[in-house]
Amino acid sequence: LPKHYDGVLTVAGMVGGSQVEIDYMADVRILFEMNYPGVLPSAIDEVPPGLDLMTNVVYPVVGAISANPTNAVAMSTIDQTPLPWINGEELVGSYVYALGFWYRGFADMVERTRSPAFFGNENRVYTSSYLPPEIMETVNLYAPRFNSSRRANWYFRRNYESTGRMRIPMLGLHNSRDPVVPAFHQDVYAAKVAKRRCRKNLVQRQVDRHGHTENFTADEVFSAFEELVEWVDGGTKPAPTE
Repeated sequence: LPKHYDGVLTVAGMVGGSQVEIDYMADVRILFEMNYPGVLPSAIDEVPPGLDLMTNVVYPVVGAISANPTNAVAMSTIDQTPLPWINGEELVGSYVYALGFWYRGFADMVERTRSPAFFGNENRVYTSSYLPPEIMETVNLYAPRFNSSRRANWYFRRNYESTGRMRIPMLGLHNSRDPVVPAFHQDVYAAKVAKRRCRKNLVQRQVDRHGHTENFTADEVFSAFEELVEWVDGGTKPAPTE
């Protein structure tokens, strides 16, 4: 990377790596099926041909959560599915975003890994600091289980797992309540950078807002890019999130 670029600006980047993202998306799909059985089309490990995202995913998800928000709220407190929200609209929106992204990306992941078994939770122990232990025991007992293929595991390790070896300036922007690429990616990446002792090259910012990349304004992105250029050319390091 340092051979080709002088600096990096990410906007809602999947900087924590592909595996934590796949795990998050898969757990959202799996636990949604457990909480709202039969609402979504097809089995968890397949997507039917000709699927219409609005008709087959968005409308059913909105209807199910509107009719029974309690399960959606509970699921959002599970550590492995931290769907972000501060009001009812954001609660529904987070599930629509995440599950829509799952369906849109499913075929691509199957093609890349050459297997529908690109995700697995066979050894996952679901945890929550908010839900009673007996509820989490039930979740772990009855959650559908899947085994990921060795090829898929190799593919993700080989093609995108960030190392944290950041040798050039990097400025990362993220929404604090991003349901597609959650803000925990910043925490995961910061830990990797710290382990590599490259913290001087990393600045991270979070905007107190719900949504993914579409909610960043052109002014926000261009302003951040100008700050990155000033950092690279003049050594003025941008301020992180206060």
